[in-house]
Amino acid sequence: MGMTVRISTAVPQYRPMAEDRTCPNCHGLVTQGEEFCPTCGEWLGLEGGEESETFSLGGDNYAPDPGPAEPRQVEPAVPVTSTVVRCPLCGTDNPRSNRHCEQCGARLGTGQLPVAPQPMIQTTAAMRTALIAGGVLIAVVVIAFIVNALGGEDEPVADSTTTTTTTPAEASQVVVTDIVCSDEYPTAHPCSNLVDGTAADWNAPIPPAGEVLTITMTFDKPYAVTYVDITNLPEDEERFIRNYRVQGIRLSTSDAPTPFSKSLPDQGGALPPIEFRTLGSTSMTIEILSTYPSQSIGEGEDIQPGFQDLSVSEIRVFGTPAG
Repeated sequence: MGMTVRISTAVPQYRPMAEDRTCPNCHGLVTQGEEFCPTCGEWLGLEGGEESETFSLGGDNYAPDPGPAEPRQVEPAVPVTSTVVRCPLCGTDNPRSNRHCEQCGARLGTGQLPVAPQPMIQTTAAMRTALIAGGVLIAVVVIAFIVNALGGEDEPVADSTTTTTTTPAEASQVVVTDIVCSDEYPTAHPCSNLVDGTAADWNAPIPPAGEVLTITMTFDKPYAVTYVDITNLPEDEERFIRNYRVQGIRLSTSDAPTPFSKSLPDQGGALPPIEFRTLGSTSMTIEILSTYPSQSIGEGEDIQPGFQDLSVSEIRVFGTPAG
């Protein structure tokens, strides 16, 4: 008995590759088979795959070998031309229009990404007004400087040796009725030499280290004190260098017990006025806190050592009668 066998060959079936899609990040076009967006570099993964279906022969449970599967067609490589950019990271060739590699997403090229232009600064009416005012002020200052420079030679020059600018016109010398020093040479250089109005100096022994020398003056009536004048020996006298000179002093009065300290310059003659204002003082105390050291003069056998004395020529207090 003859038997007819019908054979059906199982043909592999392949689903078509995924069609072109849109990048969810920048909405750029992504062709099939690309894992990264060529515009922004976003990783998308592969979409689609291969599957095969087999068919069995009628109820005989016979499944012949379908043979080798048909080879998958491979697209020819894109030739490297001037329109192709090679990825510096993975070496994949990409179209020159791509900003990111289709294979690994790396940045292509060294050019900077487009940047939005900076907004232009807009000036308001208030700002324009301020700029105009500033320009006018600068112009006025320049004109005033030029006028002063051209006309300043006609103005008289003030005498720098006078103290009229620092002395109030109504202030007068306070009358001192009594003066006491904590140390002095009472016979040769008494403390009264400080207020006698002459060039006679006041010599006093240098106090021990850590001690101060005080001068207390009593006024004939209450005064609103304005300033104090201290005069040293002239610089051209040898005694100015060979004597100690007053450096640091402290002032206090009967109505202003809080002391006021001042450092004096090391110079001969009249020193700059010491401003010290009170309302109604009947006495003033001056404390000598420190001194400039005495110096020797001459050289060799002719050297003359300094004295161990403190010397001041005159002290005057200025103010107005209180009340």
